[in-house]
Amino acid sequence: MGWIRKMAKRIIFAVLVVGLLGSWGVMAAQNAKSLSNEESKTMLSKNLCDYAITDYEKIKPEILSMFPIGMSEEELRKRLAEFPLSEARGKKIYEQPLLKIENGQRVVENGEVVWSKKAKYLFAMIECKLPDNNKNRWSFEFLMDESGVISENIFVVSVDDENFAKRNIELKVSYLAGSTIIAKVISSIATENYPDWNSLRDYLSASGLSPSKKPTLTDDGNKSYTVYLNSDLLDSLYLKIGPGVNWRITVIVDKNGKFIRAYR
Repeated sequence: MGWIRKMAKRIIFAVLVVGLLGSWGVMAAQNAKSLSNEESKTMLSKNLCDYAITDYEKIKPEILSMFPIGMSEEELRKRLAEFPLSEARGKKIYEQPLLKIENGQRVVENGEVVWSKKAKYLFAMIECKLPDNNKNRWSFEFLMDESGVISENIFVVSVDDENFAKRNIELKVSYLAGSTIIAKVISSIATENYPDWNSLRDYLSASGLSPSKKPTLTDDGNKSYTVYLNSDLLDSLYLKIGPGVNWRITVIVDKNGKFIRAYR
């Protein structure tokens, strides 16, 4: 009978060991899965200067998922602090109060519009220096509602270039923010690739800009064309909360249609 008891104890011990190993195996697999998820989250570099402008569509969903609708301003600022932000208007996070809105209308008291205490516009960016005196600007934009949480979020990339053409990428209007930048981009493209107005006009039109069809003659016998960009085409919360902008760039060509200069 003694040997039966010993055998029974051995069997029970073996079952316990197998059970423990099985549980450890499950825990290890779960931990590995969690680690894998964490690793996938950290695959996105917080230093957006590690990315090319053409990576924008790839990283945009993950960036926006870090700032979901309904996130508090406190949590938003903590999350932004994880990024190496550049200064915008002298601050790492620029903010602008918004008018108080009720039932879709501005609130007016004693003949004066009322500013909200919590609703605001927040902006932060990372500026990256590139070769040829070019820069990428990765921008975060948020609208905070009256309860102090994110109601809208946008992540965009734009250029601040002296020599856009040397990037060797296609121009997109979404890269443009401001008439000065547009003028510099047009000058670079014309100088490097399309010195003839007809070819330059076709390129700008294909990119989403709107060149005028007829020129105005200048006093010195050259021709002046206007290139328009309606800000409604741009994904910008700042432009959304303000009046629409129709940026105008003047392009001067000689009597033979050869590019001379572009300016705002």
